[in-house]
Amino acid sequence: MATVQTAGNTQTQNVTVESDHPNRVMRFSEVMTITGLSRGSIYKQIAAGTFPKNISLGGRATGFLAREVDDWLRARIAARDLT
Repeated sequence: MATVQTAGNTQTQNVTVESDHPNRVMRFSEVMTITGLSRGSIYKQIAAGTFPKNISLGGRATGFLAREVDDWLRARIAARDLT
């Protein structure tokens, strides 16, 4: 479940990362919603090599492969559960 704020309104919605399509592309805003990270935090982690790289969709549009973001989330959960 994720909380999304738009134009002063707060909505809670269920967000599922997994998809039937193995190469589903998530836009940046969806990745921020699912991970809870800001745009700057995501870019810092990409530069550090600790977050999946985004892919160009043409023009100024970029996205992330849902399976890579899902793998990243699962690794974070696994690391948490080890402690």
